[in-house]
Amino acid sequence: MTPHPADPADPADPADPADPVDPVEPVDTVEPVATAPGRTPRRSGLRAGLASLPASVRALTLAWAALLLGASLVWPMTMGYDETAQFDMAQAYARAPFDFHDPATLGTSDAARQLAAFFPGYPPPERKTLAVSSTPARGDRPTWEDLGGSHVSSDFPPNQMVQHPPLYFWMGAVILRVPGVQSLAWDQQLWLLRLLSVVLSIPVPALAYAAARRLWAWGGRAVGGPTPERLRVAHRVGLLAAIVPLTFPNMPRDESSVNNDSLLLLSGSVLCWLLARVVTGDLRRRTAVGVGVALAVALMTKGFALVMPPVVALAYVLGWRAQVRRGERVGGLRGLRPVLVPLVIAAVIVAAGSWWWVRNLLLFHTVQTDGAGPRFALTQFGQPDDKGNLWTFVPTFFRQFVELSWGGIGLPRSPDLTDMVVFGWTGLAWVGVAAGLLVRRGGGERRRLLLLVAPLALTFVVCAAGSWATNKRWHLVVTGTSGRYLFHLVVVTACAVAVGWAAVLTARALRRCAPWVLVGALLTQAGAWVTILVTWYSPPQTFGWDALSHSAGQLVRWGPFDPWVTVGLVIVLPALTGVLALALLAREARDRGAQELPA
Repeated sequence: MTPHPADPADPADPADPADPVDPVEPVDTVEPVATAPGRTPRRSGLRAGLASLPASVRALTLAWAALLLGASLVWPMTMGYDETAQFDMAQAYARAPFDFHDPATLGTSDAARQLAAFFPGYPPPERKTLAVSSTPARGDRPTWEDLGGSHVSSDFPPNQMVQHPPLYFWMGAVILRVPGVQSLAWDQQLWLLRLLSVVLSIPVPALAYAAARRLWAWGGRAVGGPTPERLRVAHRVGLLAAIVPLTFPNMPRDESSVNNDSLLLLSGSVLCWLLARVVTGDLRRRTAVGVGVALAVALMTKGFALVMPPVVALAYVLGWRAQVRRGERVGGLRGLRPVLVPLVIAAVIVAAGSWWWVRNLLLFHTVQTDGAGPRFALTQFGQPDDKGNLWTFVPTFFRQFVELSWGGIGLPRSPDLTDMVVFGWTGLAWVGVAAGLLVRRGGGERRRLLLLVAPLALTFVVCAAGSWATNKRWHLVVTGTSGRYLFHLVVVTACAVAVGWAAVLTARALRRCAPWVLVGALLTQAGAWVTILVTWYSPPQTFGWDALSHSAGQLVRWGPFDPWVTVGLVIVLPALTGVLALALLAREARDRGAQELPA
């Protein structure tokens, strides 16, 4: 059997004694680099990764980055989900980085309490929008310390962010401790942490592209690598997957706010990309190191990562089976060593990143603590009535979860997009996932896709179980319905949707659909931004273009930076990058033989 060629995108890799010949080593370059005869090109990892992406995918990633930057200014400071509490937590860690608080023991800081005085409400009610509310001029806005700093005058209401691991807050604390940052106005400090979230979220479309392309290209039984025709289709599938994150209007808003969701999104996306490689036979040790690091980072960010360890273990089993099926490994106990070695490597790294959850078990005898404590729930909801029932809970929870997946642009649903937009995207996604799981293609493809989407179902069940526990006690309360709890698995969602639609579309339709999907995604994003502007920023009793023009002026007034920065990030940059991405996708759609890429 002829080994798969070495990867020219990577420096020479020493032979792995547990894996001396690995025919599933991927080749991820797009354009060969000119080198002397007989020599392998050597390029740095980051440069090689960027060069391996087609121009259309780089353009989509730029458009995604522009949406994140624009959203960081469209939504007012502190009006991301839990943003004030998360910003407050980062400030607390900046003061005392290793001061871990027991549940419900860290009160909201004095500065965080004062921030509420700058806004007419959460969200701004129609009777008093941001247009008729006063705010200090940019040069006169107070710093965090001017507002009272991280001093806590009362332990109630508590900051429930103490329930989360500290990694994201440590990253924010590093920024806040840079000399000069604490002398900035509070909204500029907050935006710097929003910028951190933006940077963490930028790679998502590229990772979705790489994961979906890998799944399709290596999904068959072919020995020695995918065929040119399969590689062509794999590129089209990857493009569809790269567009999927842009269809969520709430995702740029959530991932550009001060929220640990952004670090969970990055680590989860990297993990899902690596698992797409693992299930298709990439059992190399360096891949195992990447899997371990990505999962360890996720576990040090948020509890939703706790569903992933068994998925990782099963992914390695499927990867081993993929190699056996292609004749590249022997079956039985003799062939288990190549899968056990990388699995142990990943497990050791993951164990080191699980210290927070071990700490919870030792100190509080539970894995996930309630950072707010029982007193907060009683204050919010009153005395329990114990009247909850599943017949009313299930449809309510399900509908709200869907509404807050492709919707949820307000706080939480004021304002929001129309049902046609929300349920239209939801329906297209569900059809794609169903097709991916039901259409039989052979070679274990359906089994691999089922494993990769399993974390979506597991996380949904975790959210539903937590919500039901509350609803049983307060029958009018349905919590935990935000679709953003699945955003860290958007690469899996993108892969399932893209693979499913590719399985049912004709070759011509698959080639031509990407530009149209991108048009729909960009229109959805524009609609979400306009909805926020005219609802939160425009004066009462103004409509149409009049409301939009007034809201643009108010956006500049409330923004943390000079008008040219706001206009550039909210209007100019998204428009230019969106047009560029659309033009490149349209050009590829007209080229029948484009991008026969190795995967």
